[in-house]
This record gives sequence, structure tokens and C-alpha cells, in this order.
Amino acid sequence: MDPVSAIGLASAIVSFVEIGVNLLRGAKEIRDSANDSLEKNESREVIVEEMKEVAAKLKTPEPGKIPPEQQKLCDLADKCNDLSQRILELLNKIKPKNNKPFSAYRAAYHAWRKEDEIEMLEKSLGDCRSQLALSLTHLTSKNSTEYSKRILAMVHEDSSKLEQLQIHIKHLNQSVEAQAIGDKALEQLRLVLGMHGEALSAIYKDRILRSLLFEDMHRRDDGVRDPYENTFKWILEDDDGVVPEEKPWLSPEARENHHQERMKCLSRNMLFDWFSSGSGIFHVSGKLGSGKSTLMKFLSTHPRTRAEIEKWAGDKILVLASFSFWKPGSELQKSLEGLFRSLLCDILTACPDLIPDMLPEYWCLAEQSPWQIQTEFNIPASTIKSALKQVISDERLYKDHRFCFFIDGLDEYEGTDGQDPTYLATLLNDWVNDSHGCLKLCVSSREHNVFMNAFPKDQRLRLHELTRFDMREYVAGLLQEVHNEVMSEDFRKSLVKSIPEKADGIFLWTIIVVKTIRRKVEDGEPEESLMRLLESLPHGLNSVLRHLLEDLDADNQRRLYQTMAMLQVAKANKLPFSLVAFSFLDDYEKDAQFSTKGNISTEKTKTGAQRRLRGVCGGLIEIEEPRARQPTWTHLWGRLEYTHRSVPEMFDEGTLKRKMDVALEGFDAMDAISHLTFAAVQFLKDTSIFTAQGVCAGLARFRLENEIEEAPFPFLEHISSWFESNSAPPEPGDRIYLAMLMYTSPAAESKPGT
Repeated sequence: MDPVSAIGLASAIVSFVEIGVNLLRGAKEIRDSANDSLEKNESREVIVEEMKEVAAKLKTPEPGKIPPEQQKLCDLADKCNDLSQRILELLNKIKPKNNKPFSAYRAAYHAWRKEDEIEMLEKSLGDCRSQLALSLTHLTSKNSTEYSKRILAMVHEDSSKLEQLQIHIKHLNQSVEAQAIGDKALEQLRLVLGMHGEALSAIYKDRILRSLLFEDMHRRDDGVRDPYENTFKWILEDDDGVVPEEKPWLSPEARENHHQERMKCLSRNMLFDWFSSGSGIFHVSGKLGSGKSTLMKFLSTHPRTRAEIEKWAGDKILVLASFSFWKPGSELQKSLEGLFRSLLCDILTACPDLIPDMLPEYWCLAEQSPWQIQTEFNIPASTIKSALKQVISDERLYKDHRFCFFIDGLDEYEGTDGQDPTYLATLLNDWVNDSHGCLKLCVSSREHNVFMNAFPKDQRLRLHELTRFDMREYVAGLLQEVHNEVMSEDFRKSLVKSIPEKADGIFLWTIIVVKTIRRKVEDGEPEESLMRLLESLPHGLNSVLRHLLEDLDADNQRRLYQTMAMLQVAKANKLPFSLVAFSFLDDYEKDAQFSTKGNISTEKTKTGAQRRLRGVCGGLIEIEEPRARQPTWTHLWGRLEYTHRSVPEMFDEGTLKRKMDVALEGFDAMDAISHLTFAAVQFLKDTSIFTAQGVCAGLARFRLENEIEEAPFPFLEHISSWFESNSAPPEPGDRIYLAMLMYTSPAAESKPGT
């Protein structure tokens, strides 16, 4: 029996006890008075009908389907059900047949004759009242948090359960006020109500939190992959905090190494001091591709960070929240609205008890509309902004809370209506100033003047000055994976030393160069040629990218630009771009309608697709293997991902953009990703037809919303036809199937909603 049914059964038992008391009192009134009025008789009839309704609710599950903690309650319900029948039978025997005096006298006589039975029934009812307390004790034996989670999961499956739960709790609250069930039972009933009140509260909170979430809220953080497992671990290492003295007598190389260690120690001490006792804003600055996002993710998620900041928070509740601006991402990923929404969601997730005060209007709506539990609220940006401002400036919150926000990529923020980067920097400083010393921020950005001027220099870590040893770890780790027979140890050591020196603090430069060298080593390029390549590579990201692109032939350059364009489209429209789909790019080049002609090649292999991607993309796009709990189909063989999130930005300006625009003349990235995705669906149809339904529905919606084709929609006709002939009959009400039919139907002659 589920928790809501159990509380419903408890409610029915409480109702029975209350009604039973009233009915037996009525039986005594019949015995003691031969002058019952018509109104009293009618009132008893109403109560009898209530008893019948309650008796119908005292049904219990079959034996074997009752959890141990509910057994006492079910036993009591069975006893109450039997007792209700006996009380109803008694009343039927002694009630007046009509309103005439003789009938009233006759009823009084029958009631007098049944006095012993009435007393027995009263005793049995008293026993039920006593057992009710014990039964409710068993109901409250579960951990309230786990109990709330169970009810929450059940309500998500069946929203009608929430309305039932609210009705049961409302009735039980009335029973507490009536106090007809005895002191012990009342005490336990209050505990039950407390548990279920917590469960209801958790349900309302969950609905509001889901309304604040947006799909890409932490997507950039999820996409930040550590270049190497030891990257930046030094910054949170334990040491004695003693900064080494300068040693000018050392050799140039040793002096440089010693200076790096000294800078690391100074930076670590500065960061730890800020974590444990500092205030205001700590600024991580660095060049494009220097690893700022990797460091910010490392800091914001590492348990050592929380432990250090908790020293600052003292006995107050510490709340951490984070956000990453990302210029190539969705509108919310690069705007203040996304920042406000993400921070507020993190804060209220950590402290859900703040929700009723921060968003009172939506709390009331959640209470008043239980049947809409699965529907999210459309909370306007202005409301979210006001709620976050209240969190930051409300002195009452600071009696029990301390806040620390991690905000990455300030330089990737795109403001509107005069809200430029200066506005953002001013806003962050205002937050800190308005918080009465109870909020501090750790932020990162490139070294743009607006941020360098706005934040304190003595609380700044210039990352590109500190990463040489991290790069050496990274280079050594990746080159160690290259077989000894194709790379000598001496050459490996020389690369470990020379690549970081030439990178000038830019981690992405190192990543791209190492990937290029590894690929060329595997292709059999001699060491002398590789060393000449390294020496010829220019400094700076844009320069090295141009150099690597020139190393590709014209055909592969075009394929790279096409892949870049399709990946941008896929990300903007939340479409999967798997390695399987990429493997059909050459087929699309030969025939742009190939996916609709039913002759999809079955000879594609993962190894072949990986080799083709490496040859085409020069290390700028790589394969992200599926992680735990990710949808299987869209990640089969892995999905395409930028080597670094700055890669698309570099192709969005200057010479690289002009070259890309020229190369892509006549190429429609939206149409191409559609055909490649549909080809992948057909190729994998035996793997997961269920997931293919959702992909087809999303693909069709994407084409309609972006107006890629016009009536009579030949591509959508092909999807619909293929799907109907290759999928099993759907279950009734299958939402994904219905969505697929909705978007691929020949009748869909305009975008959804028109």
C-alpha cells in the first residue's frame, strides 16, 4: 500500500471513530427520550450515511501486500469496518420508523433493550481509539526525509495522488481540532501530520525548483573536461605555507623552475587566506585557453574548497552556488537572466526552506493547484531577479547563512539594453557591498580592462603565469600513451620540456599541439619532421589554428568547416550529433537527399569514423564517450564535442571566419545535420527504436521551427513513412510516439503553434 493510500486509510479510521461516537450518542438519546424531533432523526440519518461512506473507505489490501509498518493500521481498519456494520445494524433496529409519538416510544423501548449491546459497542469503539495511537506510531516509524522522497516520486508518476493527500491531511487537521480520538492518538496524529506536511512541502518546493531549472544551466560545467588528472591539484595541496626565497645564483632553467614554485606557493596562500577569512571578490584572470574554466570547476566542486570556506562561515550555514557564462551557448548561458536563475536555483536547492519567503506567490499557487504538479511555473525574469536581490540584501538571512558564488567566464557575458561588461562588474561589486560581509564571489575572466580595473589586484590569480608545470604533466601523460617503438624516450622528454615553454601559458595551445603530434606519430611521421613542425608553430591560438588548417588539404578543410557548422547548429537546437551521424558526412556530400532513399550503408564502423574525424578536424573536435546515466542512443560511439569551448569563438571572427564562410558557400548546416541524424536513426534502428522515436520527433520539430522546408514537406513524409513501417505498435497514450506523429504528419503544414 502506497503512503498516500495509508494516510487515506488512517483518515478513514479517524473519521469512523468520530462518527461512531456521534452515532452511539444518538442511540443513547433514542433510549433516554421518547420525544425525538423530526430534525434529530434526520440529523442521525445524515450521520448514518456518512458512516456508510467511511466504511467503504476502510478496505485494506490483500495479505502479503501490506508493508510491516502498515500492518497494525490495516488490522485496525478491518476491526473498524466490522464494528461499523454492527453499529449500523443496531441503529437500523432501534431508530423510529416515523415521526409519530408511538414510533418514538417503541424506538426508546428497543434502545433500552439493546443497552448492553450499546455499551459493548462503546467499549469496542474505545478499544479502536486506543489502538489508533499505536497504529499511527507505526506509520511515523519511517525516516521523514526518505518518506518525503517516496511520496514525491509517487506524485510525479500520478499527480492525482497529491490532491488525495491534500484532502486526507485537511480532514486529519479537522480531526485534531475536534479532539474526538483521545490524547495519545492526537499526539501521534500530529506527528503523522508533521511527516505528511513535510512531504507536501517537499512536493511544492520540487515544483518551484523545477521551474527555475533550465536545460543548459550547468551544461558548460559538465562539458569542462580536465586536460589531465593532476591539472591544478597543486593549488589545494597541503603545505607549510612558507614561500621559498628567491635564488638568483641558480642556472636559468633551475631559476625559472624555482620561480614557478614560488609563484604557486604565493598564489595558494592568497587563495586559502581568501577562502578561510577573506572577503569581497577573488579574481582568476588569464589568457584565452589558459584553463580558467577547468580551474573554476575544480575549485567549485572540490571538498577541500568547502572545508576552507566553512572556516569563514563559522557556525552559519554555508551555501555555495555557481554559474558559467558561455558565449556560443544558449541565450540563458550568456545573459544576466541565466546568471540570476542559476544562482537562485542553487541557493534554494541548498536551502529549500527559503522558497516560501523568496517566492511566496508561487508557493501559494503550488498549494492551490495540486493537480498541476507536473506543470512547471513560468516565473518571469523580474521575479527571479527580485528574489535573488532579497537573498543577497536581507539581513535576516545572514543570522544563519553565509554565501559564496563561483562565476566563470565574465568576458563571455553578452549584455543588452546598456547592460555591458562594466554594468556586470558593478553589479557584482554591489552584491558584495550590500551583503554586510556575508557574501563573497570567486570570478574568472580574460584580462580585459573592465575586469582588471573593477576587482582588487591583491586578490587576483593570473593563471597563465602558473601553468607551465601543469602543462608538463599533461604533455608527459599523453605522450606516455604513445608506444615506445614509435617514439624514443629522449624525444619524449624534449617535447615535455619544449611544448610548455612555447605555449606561453595557454593550455589550449598545448592541447591542440599535443593532439597534432600524437596523430602524426601514429601516422609514422619521423621525429626530425615533428621537431621541425614544433619549431615552425607560431605563438598564439589563432596563429597556430591557421597553421594547422593550412596543413589540411582543401577537402579536409571543407569537412572541418562543415563539421564545425553542424556542431554549432546541433548545440543551439539541442540535437544529438553522434559519431555515427558524422560517419555519413561523405554520403551527404555525394547526395544531399541520401537519407530519404532507403539505401543507408550498414558498413560503417566506429574505428573508421574515429580515424576520419581525426583526419578532418585536426584535434579541434573530439569524441566524448558516454558517461553514466546519459541517454544511450545519442551517445553511441560517442558524441562530437569541441576540444575546448573557446574553439567556436575563434572561428567566429577575423580571418578564420572569412575562410569558413567562403568554404561553406552552398552548404546548409541545418539540412545536413537533419539528414545525418536521420541516417544514424536508420543505421541504429535495431539498437533502440524507442529512443529513435524521440530523436525523430525532435528532428521534425527542429525542421519546422527553423522553416527548413515547405509543404508538402518531403523530408517529414519520409520520416513518418519510415517510422510507421519500422516501429512496433505504440502503447495507448505514448507521448513520444504522439509527438513524433504530430511533427511528422503530412498535415503539419506550418510550425507548431500556428
